[in-house]
Amino acid sequence: MEGGLASLQAKLISNLTSSKESGQRIENVGAGIDLIRSLAFEEPVLIVLDDVDDDLRQIKALAGSRDWFYEGTRIIVTTRDKEVLPESIVNVFYEVKELTSPEALQLFSFHAFGRDQPNKSLKGAAEEIVALTGGLPLALEVLSSIVVSSHIYVPYLSNKHATNNFELRGWQ
Repeated sequence: MEGGLASLQAKLISNLTSSKESGQRIENVGAGIDLIRSLAFEEPVLIVLDDVDDDLRQIKALAGSRDWFYEGTRIIVTTRDKEVLPESIVNVFYEVKELTSPEALQLFSFHAFGRDQPNKSLKGAAEEIVALTGGLPLALEVLSSIVVSSHIYVPYLSNKHATNNFELRGWQ
């Protein structure tokens, strides 16, 4: 795990530094902490730590405490486990709620098709994709971007429609 943390620190340091300083090799987590503290104290920054797992060492190695950072710095941490977030750096907890089915379909349709609702020929497939995401906004946006960028045929996902295919190029 030590190498993984140093790698994450190197990515953060690269984002905090100018191009001439990026790509520095981090010898160990302690050295990475010292460098992050010195860089992040120079000016306010926005740091996003995505999908932090149950290992508190990740947060301690990347954003140990408030006194590391310049006033006005914001740190956004996404995790499935609220318990991994130490009170020493968390001011506000915000729990993302699942969207209702109509809201999820609208979000998916907007990103995939550029409209609030899919056309009738794609509605069934869109509803099944929405159901698979559990109403999670990021999952909906990711899947809709895949649909748009790939121009693939999307089969209905349920068994009763398994033989039907729809070409997405015809959705407008």
